[in-house]
Amino acid sequence: MVYVAQGAEYIAETPEGNFYGNTLEEVRSQCPAKYHGYILHLKGWGEISAEGFAELAFNPKTRVLKKILPYDKEGETRFKALMSDNVDYRYNLLGLK
Repeated sequence: MVYVAQGAEYIAETPEGNFYGNTLEEVRSQCPAKYHGYILHLKGWGEISAEGFAELAFNPKTRVLKKILPYDKEGETRFKALMSDNVDYRYNLLGLK
C-alpha cells in the first residue's frame, strides 16, 4: 500500500498555535476570535516552515494521508497519452482544439 501526505491549502500561524485547512473559512473558524493576522495560501510543501511540515506530514494526529490506488487499464492508457509526444490529446483535454 502506498500513501501520500496531503498538505493543507491555507495556514494561520498564531501565538496560540498553527491552524491549517483547505478553505479560508475552515482556517478562520479555528483561529481565535481576536486574530487579525495573515492567512497564507500554500502552493506547495516548499512554502511551509520545517515545524509546519513536520506537523502536517509526520504527526499522526494532524496529518491527512491519501491512499494511492493502482490505476486500471483505462488509467494507464490516459497516462500514456498524457506523457506521449502527441500533443493533440492534451489540447483536446484542455479544450484548446
